[in-house]
Amino acid sequence: MKQLYTLIITIMCFSLSYAQPTTDAPVPTKLPENVVFIYSNTYGNVPGINTNPNWGQAGVGSASEIEPASSGNTALAYPGMNYQGIEFAAQTTVANMEYLHVDIWVPAGTTADLKITPINNGTGVGEFLFSMTYTAGQWSSIDIPKSSFTGMTWDSVFQVKMDGGAPTDVYVDNLYFWKEPSAAGTDASLSDITLDGTAISSFNSANTSYSQALVTGTATPPTVAATTTDTGANAVVTQATAIPGDATVIVTAADGNTTETYTISFYIGIPNSAPPTPTRDAANVISIYSDAYSSVATNMNPGWGQAGTVNAAYDTGDGNNLLVYSNFNYQGTEIASSDISGMNYLHIDIWVAPNDTRTVKVTPVGGGETLVAVTTTPGAWNSVDIPVSSFSGITTPQDVIQLKFDGQFAADGATADVAVRSDIYLDNIYFFSGTLSLNDFDSSFNIYPNPVNNRLNISAGAAINNVSIFDLTGREVLRATPNVEKTSLDVSSLNKGFYLLTVKSGNQELTTKLVK
Repeated sequence: MKQLYTLIITIMCFSLSYAQPTTDAPVPTKLPENVVFIYSNTYGNVPGINTNPNWGQAGVGSASEIEPASSGNTALAYPGMNYQGIEFAAQTTVANMEYLHVDIWVPAGTTADLKITPINNGTGVGEFLFSMTYTAGQWSSIDIPKSSFTGMTWDSVFQVKMDGGAPTDVYVDNLYFWKEPSAAGTDASLSDITLDGTAISSFNSANTSYSQALVTGTATPPTVAATTTDTGANAVVTQATAIPGDATVIVTAADGNTTETYTISFYIGIPNSAPPTPTRDAANVISIYSDAYSSVATNMNPGWGQAGTVNAAYDTGDGNNLLVYSNFNYQGTEIASSDISGMNYLHIDIWVAPNDTRTVKVTPVGGGETLVAVTTTPGAWNSVDIPVSSFSGITTPQDVIQLKFDGQFAADGATADVAVRSDIYLDNIYFFSGTLSLNDFDSSFNIYPNPVNNRLNISAGAAINNVSIFDLTGREVLRATPNVEKTSLDVSSLNKGFYLLTVKSGNQELTTKLVK
């Protein structure tokens, strides 16, 4: 009999533990233009939402959706929750909102101190938990002023966390930020902006500033048109006249006094062609990214907390894919374990916008890393070969597992994060064995005359760090460290014959035959 009582009590506890709502949460009535939604059947779900990230929380099974009534409306179910996170694409326009709204339902008799906090991934990262007031056994609609989250910043909200302390069954619906609507006649917002008839994909009425990249060679800025949210408002467009240049839209509300200015800044930020196709023997190459070779990359966009997005298949129109890092601050690629100990260089083709003055750095990762600057001329393709020996921090070259690019350096190489966040374009990223030829250098690199009599002239686009001449036995017969872009060496003392000439300039190293 005791066992039967135990079984009955267990069944009752199990049943009570999983009590759930039988009615829908109230339907929101806020106008969509006054809302930044996270989860709601009325407004939709924010892009990239993950309602059950693996934060080590308690709970039974995965977060799921339930349908409390037969209306088709769903709610999030978190049975046995001690805390829970929701992740989504960063929302920058939350800064313009005034409240956080959430509908919650917990079983009758629940007394848990349920808390909630948004989490920012821009400035001021942290948790600012706020206790919610609710009525157990029914849906509670909660509106929390943003000011309640003391210390919170709002430039890039990408998570919401709920905390219940002891495990508690919690049901959630209609999670969104909102603001009060503008007073009648004072709405000076836009409902869209188009460029040559095509809507700006990132448009949001609360965002008044847009940077728009154009393809290299574009001579005339796109024509801007705009639609006011309030049909009684008026918009005056001043078109951009040059590239780079700004177009502005000044909106005057129906009251004749309230105004808002939207700015669209145009700049050349997209290449119109791909770099030359590599011709190196595939047997001497370990490729990370290139249409010309098989790749060892396994993950082109690992979650390292970086900004921006990755497009590994951007086509300039000639059928060749490019790798694009948008809104780039740093980015990694995970690769199958690779032995680069027999490789001599890391090759990269890179294109950065003319307005991008920062220093981009790169490093393989194998037991350690060393970020090395990638020499770039903005607005053009740069073909860069970096000696593998430059990456002195790699302690396991036989087991390289990642490649990392970092753009968080000012032009002078300072490590402070810089404001530039334009896109970079990459192609033909690979390690190779062998030496460079004169054809691997840009047109600013020149060695003459060859054959030489008394004076050997060398010029490069960067400072020449070292010049060495070796006879055919491998003995160094002449060395110079000019540290200038042009130099002339006296080789009159050399005997007639054949030599090997090695020149190091910036990230490049040339070895070529010299005849005396």
